[in-house]
Amino acid sequence: MLASLALKHAGVWLYYDYPAKYDSDSTWRVNDQGEIRPEMFSFLFAAESANGLVVGVQWMGAEGENVSLLSVSDDAITDLGLEYGRYMSPI
Repeated sequence: MLASLALKHAGVWLYYDYPAKYDSDSTWRVNDQGEIRPEMFSFLFAAESANGLVVGVQWMGAEGENVSLLSVSDDAITDLGLEYGRYMSPI
C-alpha cells in the first residue's frame, strides 16, 4: 500500500511517501480499515528556513494524532525526525 503527500514547490511536484503493508483493520493507523482520507491531515504551518521550507503536518487517527516536521527542498521532501503523538481515547 502507498499513500503520498504531494506538494508543488518552485514549479515542481514533490512527493512524500507513506508506504504500508495492507491489514484490513490497521494498515497505516489503528482502525483505519486500509484507508487514508484527506480530512485526516492538517497542515499546521509552513515556514522558510535557511535550508528551505519546513512544513508541520498533523495526521489524525481513530485513537489520536501524530505530528511531524517535513523539510522541503528544491528536489525532495524529507522527514526531519522531529515528531510527537497524542493519544485520545476513542469516542
